[in-house]
Amino acid sequence: MLFPIGSDLERSRFPRFTLTIIIICALIHPLATWHFALKGGVPQSLATEMHQVEFQLMIRYYEKRPDLIKHQDPERYYHFVRHNHPTHYRHYQTEMKKELEAGELVPHDSELYRKWAELNDEIVRERRERDIYYILGHKGGITTPITLLTHMFMHGGFGHLFFNMYFLWIMGIGLEDVWGRKVYAAIYFLGGIVAALTHQLLSINPEIPLIGASGAISALMGAFMIRFRKNRLRFAFFTLMFWLPAWIPILFWLARDLIYAISGVGELGGVAVWAHVGGYAAGISFALLLQRFKAEDTVIAGFLAEQDRKDREKAEQKAEKKAPPVRMPEIEQGIEARKFERYDEARSWFKAALEKDPDNLEAREELCRISLKLGDNEAAAADIGGIIEVLLKKNQVDPALAWYGEFLKIGANTKAAGPWTYRIATELQKRGSYDHAIYAFYRYASLCAKEPLAPKAMFVAAQLLAEKTGNLPKALELLDRLKIAFPEWMPEEVAAYQARLSGRTSGP
Repeated sequence: MLFPIGSDLERSRFPRFTLTIIIICALIHPLATWHFALKGGVPQSLATEMHQVEFQLMIRYYEKRPDLIKHQDPERYYHFVRHNHPTHYRHYQTEMKKELEAGELVPHDSELYRKWAELNDEIVRERRERDIYYILGHKGGITTPITLLTHMFMHGGFGHLFFNMYFLWIMGIGLEDVWGRKVYAAIYFLGGIVAALTHQLLSINPEIPLIGASGAISALMGAFMIRFRKNRLRFAFFTLMFWLPAWIPILFWLARDLIYAISGVGELGGVAVWAHVGGYAAGISFALLLQRFKAEDTVIAGFLAEQDRKDREKAEQKAEKKAPPVRMPEIEQGIEARKFERYDEARSWFKAALEKDPDNLEAREELCRISLKLGDNEAAAADIGGIIEVLLKKNQVDPALAWYGEFLKIGANTKAAGPWTYRIATELQKRGSYDHAIYAFYRYASLCAKEPLAPKAMFVAAQLLAEKTGNLPKALELLDRLKIAFPEWMPEEVAAYQARLSGRTSGP
């Protein structure tokens, strides 16, 4: 088998569009196969009934064609051809339907024709409703913009898919490299549309759904023959490897498809050869037009420059995301000083970094590391508070709560607190960690008494003690402290709540 395995083209761009088409077709094929197996086709009872009617019609067709059956029994000849020569059978079946629809086989007012017409209409309806290949394939007489595109992504089997995608890769990557994605995509889709319309106009069976990317790929092959006529394709013939000028094999494939299309042999074998021919013609025409108007030096050159610029920007952005963040010089100096245990100097560098960027987490973490190394829990707790505050500002709640866990290990006996404590208490309350939430609310109220939310924090702590932990005595004690520390904060509401809790404790 003569099979292309590569070319002598040198490419400089990644074939993104070609690869995208291959991936889409490869993903759609198993989904379409699964859908067809589940819902597609015609109900067996309907197919059996149609077969019985067509059997009678085929017998009448053979009886009118003694040149075919050679005076054999028509019924025996029918079974012989159907089971041993399916290609011939499909041809005879097509000819029979032509005579049937022309009224030459049986009269249109006969019972047999009426039955065939009813079954045929029902089968068409069933296929339209159930067969995804019929729904998304392109049918003659039912031209829609949707099926003109969707038919290019549907394939009848793995072999159909594989060889189409293989030739797409061989022919497509070179064209995409020199013409850019915009022009290449336009030729691919327009070529596929021209191929579908050619099939619709010239096919002997245009009502059979056209599926596959062959027409669009034929357009690429026609364009390849013109654009790269001086280049070579490499072929494998069994164990023999050799090179041929690109125009020779492509012209051979075009001539073969044209002969098959004119003779009708290709369509009898189930291949939409007129679509191939239409695709070749479209691709050749497009390539000649681009060549005639020197589009590569003008329009395409501009498209390629813009495409390359965007690709370069995307690559740079991706590289920036992958690249490690650049440290501030002060942090570099501070880390170097810490390594040699020059802690005072290191602290000075990290504080200088925070003056430039107060939200720099690395500088705050380094300060915390030094404080812990020196056993200064008060400073370490304050450093952790700063880290938590930055994380909450960035809405990174989970890391902030993790750092709060570290704070509890070393900062319980310190005076480190701040607005971040109230936010942490609120998050703990949301997550149902009521004991830790009560502690955080109370700590905030005690250490940040001048903050406007301090009295509310103490009241919420009392509520959680009463409602969530059931510790009414402790809740009442906390309400007493609230009344003393913040006598002007909602005195009536506090008193009413305290009275309600007191009633619960002194009940029967």
